[in-house]
Formats: sequence, structure tokens, C-alpha cells
Amino acid sequence: MNMLKIVAVPMHKEGRKFVAIFAAITVALSFLWEPLFWLGCGETVWCCYFFRDLVRMIPQNDPLVLSPADGVVALIEEVVPPAELGLGQETATWASVFMNVFNCHVNRVPLTDTAIALLGEAGAPDALVFDSEAMRGTPISDMSMTAVLRRMARADITVHGLRSTFRDLAGETTGSPREVIEAALAHGIKDKAEAAYARSDLFDKRRKLMEAWEAKAIESGHGGNVIAF
Repeated sequence: MNMLKIVAVPMHKEGRKFVAIFAAITVALSFLWEPLFWLGCGETVWCCYFFRDLVRMIPQNDPLVLSPADGVVALIEEVVPPAELGLGQETATWASVFMNVFNCHVNRVPLTDTAIALLGEAGAPDALVFDSEAMRGTPISDMSMTAVLRRMARADITVHGLRSTFRDLAGETTGSPREVIEAALAHGIKDKAEAAYARSDLFDKRRKLMEAWEAKAIESGHGGNVIAF
């Protein structure tokens, strides 16, 4: 039964179109050569598994260390942190997690009380916070914010400029460390040594940063503006 729960997990709806493509190709291959058909069946099943939508139970115990992704703990040892991290010369525990294409990421975004109030009643667990107006139930495109600015006739504002404004304000007016600000912007860590030690998503610290950003937005008198995508 436990194995069935591990394998038979629901698929994220974003994967349905890819599974449909794999299935269509499989049907086409069946007319060419039977072994290709069975190979296509295997690839279709793999696609379903790749887009599995696991139920996550995030532990809240302080002594626990939360990994940002699934994987296999490949190494745990006591090492001296790299000098560029500014963690001193005391040894620390390094847990190295090996992740392959079959593992799942866990992305968490902190929301302030005001943001939650604006969103209204909670929807289904897999509901999108911002979905497309043209195709309900699907994510907005990477051009949605740009389209909003065009409808507002604000050629003097860019999406990158908004992110840059947040970066400057967070760096100059809050006490948030650089790594917390970069995590809030979803920037990856380029240095491999630093990335190997960065096993937390800094969720609680990012929440405090979002609260500071909220306070600044409300202070400027624009906190109540909600623009439909």
C-alpha cells in the first residue's frame, strides 16, 4: 500500500498537454513499428511521473533542516565554510543532496497578512494565485506584467525596473542580508561552493522582508491598488 501511494500520485494539470503530446506520438509510432509503440508507452508513463504533484507536509519543528528539493543525501561531514560566506573558521555540518531529473522541487512564497486578505478565500490546494484571464486554470504568461504596463500606457516603467526597485529598496532600507533579498528575487547562486551550503529557502526571513516591502508600499499610498491581469 505504501508503494502504491508513492507511485500513484496525482499529476499536475500543467503536465496534461505534454502527456497528450507523448500519447499522440506513441499512437503514430504504432503505425510504423510495434516496438516503437511500446517504447512510446514507456515514455508517456515517464512523462506522467515527471509531472507528479506530490502532497507536501512542511515540518515546523525548529531543530529540523528543510531541504529545498527532493534527493538523496550523498554526503554529511564537518567542514570549514568557505571564506566568502563570512561564517568564520568554525567547522559546520555540510549536507550534500544529490538531485536528478526525477526529483521534485518545493517552491514556497511568503505572503503578508494584507496580501492574503486581498486574495480572499482560499481556493483548492492546487489553485493558482494568478491565472490567465483568457484561459482560466492556466498560469499567466511571462509577458502578462508587460501587457499590464502597456494597458496603463506606462512606457516609462518596465518589469525589470520594478524588480530593480525592490532590490534597491530592500538593500538600502531594510536589514535583510543579501542572500535573503536574492532569494526573494528567485536568483540562483552561481558560486558552486556557496550553493552547496545553501540548503534553506530562508522562508521566515523572506516573510519579514515582504512585510517591510508591504509597509513601504502602503506608506506610499499605493498599497490598495489591485490591477487585474
